[in-house]
Formats: sequence, structure tokens, C-alpha cells
Amino acid sequence: VELLHVVGGESRWGNRWQPQAGFALLALVSAVTSWWRPRSGWCVVTVSMVMLWLTLPLTGHAMTFTSAVPWGLQVGHGLAVGLWIGTIIGILVVVNSLATTGTGHQCFADLVQRFSLLAVVAAPVVVVTGVLTAWFYLDTVSQLWTTTYGITLLIKLGLMFVTGVLGAYNWRRVTPKLGNETGTRILVRTASVEVGFALLVLGVTAVLIHLAMPHELE
Repeated sequence: VELLHVVGGESRWGNRWQPQAGFALLALVSAVTSWWRPRSGWCVVTVSMVMLWLTLPLTGHAMTFTSAVPWGLQVGHGLAVGLWIGTIIGILVVVNSLATTGTGHQCFADLVQRFSLLAVVAAPVVVVTGVLTAWFYLDTVSQLWTTTYGITLLIKLGLMFVTGVLGAYNWRRVTPKLGNETGTRILVRTASVEVGFALLVLGVTAVLIHLAMPHELE
């Protein structure tokens, strides 16, 4: 307990972590209260998540640079991923309750159509910010296959590519078929696979952020 207090409350890392914990707790409480006050509750959740992503990079690799650009890239990357993958998860959560209503499949189709516009913007932001971040973190292209950090990054990029292909397939081929039970069932299946690969990306990212960048090993 004493060690946790020192690391979480008195260290430089702890000072940067405390705002993250605070905004995460606020988001959780707001999400619970949204059951009673939906509009205000979800507004606070949205603000909390934005603030959380503004503070999350403060405990990561971005803070090893004198420039604030890597921090900004990480903020944009995280928010875009949340808008893309997080919204898909939200859609999958509500599909069952929507499908039981008389016009549920059409409501679901309308919901996905609106989300598609968001994803079309968010997905390219994820790609651009990810590539620029890698450019900051790697000194040479060869470090992608000669260092543990680079190999792990390649695995993440590969999984992210598959996730993007699945997203594009859902957008171009599956979304136009929505409006009935068959279309809903197909999208739920393919979107679940997309989310599954996105979760694998998240797992690899969790490993990546704990690896030393190549220039830190020199």
C-alpha cells in the first residue's frame, strides 16, 4: 500500500496518472447516472472521455519528446479509434433491443447509416495519426523488423489493416442491404468480427506501450 501511494501519489508518473483516474471515474459515474438523466449524463460522459484522452498520453512514450506533436497525435489517434470502434460496440449493444420493435430493423439501418459518416472520417484519422506517430518513434525503417518494438508495431499495423478492410466491407457491401432481418443479422456478424480484430489491436497496443522505443536502447 505504501508503494502504491508513493508511485501513484508522489511520483512524476503518478501526478500525470491522477487526472486520468479522475476523468475515468467521472465517466463511469456519468454513464450510470445517464439511466436517470440521459441527456446530461451522456454529455458529461463525452466531455470526460475527451479529457481522458487529453491526459492519457501524459504517461506514455509521447512525453519522452521535447515536442508536443507526439502528444497531439496520440490524442487524435485515441479519439478517432474511440469514435470508430467504440461506436460499433455501442451499435452492437443496442441492436437486440431495436430489432424487437416493429420498425426496429429500419431504425437500426438509419443508425448505422449515420455512424458510417462518422467512421469514414475517423478511420483515415486513425491511419494518418498512427503513421505519423511511428515516424516519430522510429529512427529508420529497418527498425520495423530489427527491433522488438518494430516487430510488435508491424503486428499491430497488420491487425489494424484487417480491421480497416472489414470496416470498408461493412460500409460498402453490407450497409446498403440493411432494413430487414437478414441485413441486420449479416452486419451484426461481420461487425462482431471487426470488433474482434480491433480488440486484438488493443491487446498488441498494450504490449507496445510497455516496450522501449528503439532510440531508448542505444
